[in-house]
Amino acid sequence: MIAPNRRAVGGAALALLIVGLAGAVFAVTGSAWAPIAANSTHAMNLGLAYGAFASIPLLVLAGRVLAPHLGPTTPRAVLLGCAAMAAQGSAQLLGAGHALQWNGLLIAATLMGFATALPLGRWVTGGRFTCIAVVALMGLAASVVGLPLVMMSAFLAPVGSAVLLVLSWRSSNSRQPRLSS
Repeated sequence: MIAPNRRAVGGAALALLIVGLAGAVFAVTGSAWAPIAANSTHAMNLGLAYGAFASIPLLVLAGRVLAPHLGPTTPRAVLLGCAAMAAQGSAQLLGAGHALQWNGLLIAATLMGFATALPLGRWVTGGRFTCIAVVALMGLAASVVGLPLVMMSAFLAPVGSAVLLVLSWRSSNSRQPRLSS
């Protein structure tokens, strides 16, 4: 896998930071924008959906950057994370009170749990069956953590974008030639 260009990562992270902040701001203040959102609950659902969908490119970009550190399961973990964000965004678009919203959130939480547990499988010792069983159990256990992650994704995405922006900026500055006196 080819490492992504630091300048491209920085530019994409900056764009995703702006988009993520827009989603978070709308989730909190969207009710003041009467033509778009009928009430504060509808605004929060729209903002959370927007933030979840906006975090999908961030997950892909972070996966590309972190792949050398997380190992060969990174693409599958990123795919699970993106599926979790798509499920979260779809559940939020259904709106509060919809019969299927909570089901969508639980699916998103489970997918996010497996996305966080999958890279840890490389440290499991034993045979293939043992590794699969342990990762499956870790994924189910991590679903408890996955629920707050997907629920707060609209607010966590700008933080992740900012971290990625700073890391790309720092790595590009560390490669600049220094003048000595």
